[in-house]
Amino acid sequence: MKERVKRVSELLKETIAEIILKEFDNPHLGFITITGVEMAKDLKRAIIFFTCYGNEKKELEAKKILNESKGYIKERLASKIVLKYLPDLRFEVDEILRKQEKIDRLLKELEDDERNSVS
Repeated sequence: MKERVKRVSELLKETIAEIILKEFDNPHLGFITITGVEMAKDLKRAIIFFTCYGNEKKELEAKKILNESKGYIKERLASKIVLKYLPDLRFEVDEILRKQEKIDRLLKELEDDERNSVS
């Protein structure tokens, strides 16, 4: 079962990314990258993680637009893939890049502090 969940997650990731890139026309959305999909074990719910170019306000705006448009996205999914149940979609900002940047910044600060204390 785990392998099926993984395959469906990857299929959704690729297909939703394609729909947003080629078929979704909203000038307020900006540049979106689908970074991952977390599926429920029963395949009835999916959290779609994304990043977008811009600040936190832009990310929240994109999240709102995507969640308000999930009916359209789900309709387009239905025309492209065949599943027993199309999952309920929820879009969330992927925080991993922001966390990674923070860790990198903290490591650099530690490295700089270490250099300064040795000098």
